Amino acid sequence: MRVVNRAASQRSKASITSIPVFPLRTVTQDNLKGLCVALWGWDICVGCYQDTECQKPTSCPWIQRGDRLMPFFNIYRQLTRGYVPEDFEKNGERTALSCHEDLFKLMICIRSFGTSTNKEDFRKRLFEDPICSIRDAVPRPDQDRAIDLALRIMTMTRHSPSIEHTDDHHDHALSHGMVHSEWGPDLLNITEIFPTRIHPSLQESDRQAQIIKKGLQAHNLLRKAGLKLEKTDDLREHLKLDEDTGVVKVFPWSSVLKESLLASLPMRQTRTMRVGTDCDRNLPFGDECHHHTHAHSDHCELQPPLPRHLALETLHTIHLLFPPSSPKSQSLLRNLVSKSGFDPDILRFKTSGLSAFELGPDEREKALRFGIWGSRLMDLYDEIENPKPRSGLDMWLERRSKSRHVMMATIAGVAAAVVLGVLGLAVGIFQAWISWQQWKLESGKAENGQ
Repeated sequence: MRVVNRAASQRSKASITSIPVFPLRTVTQDNLKGLCVALWGWDICVGCYQDTECQKPTSCPWIQRGDRLMPFFNIYRQLTRGYVPEDFEKNGERTALSCHEDLFKLMICIRSFGTSTNKEDFRKRLFEDPICSIRDAVPRPDQDRAIDLALRIMTMTRHSPSIEHTDDHHDHALSHGMVHSEWGPDLLNITEIFPTRIHPSLQESDRQAQIIKKGLQAHNLLRKAGLKLEKTDDLREHLKLDEDTGVVKVFPWSSVLKESLLASLPMRQTRTMRVGTDCDRNLPFGDECHHHTHAHSDHCELQPPLPRHLALETLHTIHLLFPPSSPKSQSLLRNLVSKSGFDPDILRFKTSGLSAFELGPDEREKALRFGIWGSRLMDLYDEIENPKPRSGLDMWLERRSKSRHVMMATIAGVAAAVVLGVLGLAVGIFQAWISWQQWKLESGKAENGQ
């Protein structure tokens, strides 16, 4: 019996070790190239795909911009390494993602369907439609987890979880793509996540607009307002101020924003997607969906990962905080890149550099209205003009300078004046008495002398 149990234990261990617990843990160079194709439609030359000499050194995006995206690739590694399938049965046939190519094809499907597809229709088409899906049913939590992981990488935003979590567990789970979320009415309805609200003080018609924009330079946030700048990988936290700690979150990934702008150009939206196939299994959402994306990508627009106006306005806010004409802000920016993990590509940002992404003056004018980030920009400017006390000394002084203490201070001042007046009168009387005594003494001596 003991021998049988030992043999059964060995067979169990062998089967467990063969299960792909972390199917996306390893990321190769080919995976990174496939990621760029899926996200931004890169037309990578055959030489770079085969790791030989580049055949288009002046136009191949991998040789031109691949190195600049290395920090973003590190984020991709962090997000995918913790993905764990919900069900390991049948050699992974019930998992939503078993390799990186599954994730890339899912991203292309999301870009293909775009915002016109209802979230439930999209999910059912990928995983539950008997005509589209030829695989066994994938568990619902794994479906949500796979779609959320794709959206997290595509939009650089963390979606709200559909179940309750503590803060620590929630951040850990989201950073590893392990929590499914509740989406809005549309799959990528970005207007719900980033609503537009025009702030009048930042418009060109306002006389103070230029003064406000110039005052928002990063060195003023530190020197005048006493704030701290920290990077964030969540676009929704961009320019968000924590009033208690005085920390301002900045989304510094200009390389990702620029690629999204390039992907939104008309000549790039209709480019046929090509993804490497190092995974020899069937798609978790069936071949029909995959064929739909590839067969129709020549005459249907693939939505960019981020809306063009959002990426462009975010780049303008970065330019507002760190203008190339400000040596102090540029010095601060270099320090943030070297010590705080800001995207090094942010140092390459110039005003003229945006001309490659803008189609006309109207688009630039719309971005400079700051309809998305205007309210947060004004919150920062108000903090510069009226900094909130945060140190112990500042709070002690602030508590004693409130309006409710003005009357007490006035009464104390009047009382002190009365006391000083009485003391002054007493001193005057005493001095007069001394003078009188001295005069009396001198008068007596004069009489005796006579």
